[in-house]
Order: sequence, then structure tokens, then C-alpha cells
Amino acid sequence: MARALNLPVIWGTCGNLDGRSLSVARDAGVPAIYTEYLGGGRCSPEGADAYFEGCLNVMGELGMISREQPESKVELVIEDPRDGSGHMQLQNPSPITGQFTPAVVLGQRVGPGDVLGHVANSPATMSARSPAPGPDTCWPSGPTPGCTRTIR
Repeated sequence: MARALNLPVIWGTCGNLDGRSLSVARDAGVPAIYTEYLGGGRCSPEGADAYFEGCLNVMGELGMISREQPESKVELVIEDPRDGSGHMQLQNPSPITGQFTPAVVLGQRVGPGDVLGHVANSPATMSARSPAPGPDTCWPSGPTPGCTRTIR
């Protein structure tokens, strides 16, 4: 279904996390896809159009409607079945609580120890670097623009 949705990035994670958006569908035995377009908390006309076309693509793939599948827009596929791989807060903990400011851009390749950004508490009396845990790709998460997640 993710390939049929036809968004540029497919990121598959472990399916055993409870209390997540997909766990309710999983527990009910209902096929489901969780998506974000340029990170969570944003709405854009391009994203709405991509979701609309993607839903039609999935419906066509499942035989619900007659639809010719378009040329693939998938640029990157990551499958990460490790336990907890979909729980970003556990995989990429911040050394302190505060505001994250990215040091890299979306799609930029990073390596172990590269600085992803800086976290400053409020008021800004303390700051910390946020290093990449390994060779990854910058991936958006949350309403703040920039890189707050790395993917393998």
C-alpha cells in the first residue's frame, strides 16, 4: 500500500508499538497507512493533492476502483524492523528539554556524530548539541521545520 500511495519516501518501522496511530488499525485487523507530508503539523496544497492522488492509487491497487497506476515517485525506501524503530522520542532522545534548532536540511546525508542541531532550554541558559547516532538521512518530524529525526 505504501508503494501505491506513491509519496517520495517510504519508511517502514516495527509494527509492535502500542498507543500509536497505526496500532488501533493493527489490532482491528484493518489495513492502514500513516503519512506525513513534510513533517507533522503542516498543511499544504501540494500535500493535500498528493494524499488525494495517493488514496486513489491505493484504491486502484486494491481493486476498489479502476485506475491506472502512475509512474512511481518513490525516491527512498527505508525498512527498519528493529524494536521501537517507530518511536522517535526513544530512538533520538534530546540531552535536555528545550527548543530544537536544526543544523542540517531535509534529505541531507549525515554520519555518526554529525551535529543535527542544537537544543536550547527556556530561558536559554543551557544548550546542547544533538549528534546523529549513525549514518542516516535527515527526516522531518513535528511542527517545527527542520530535521528532528534520522532514518537508517
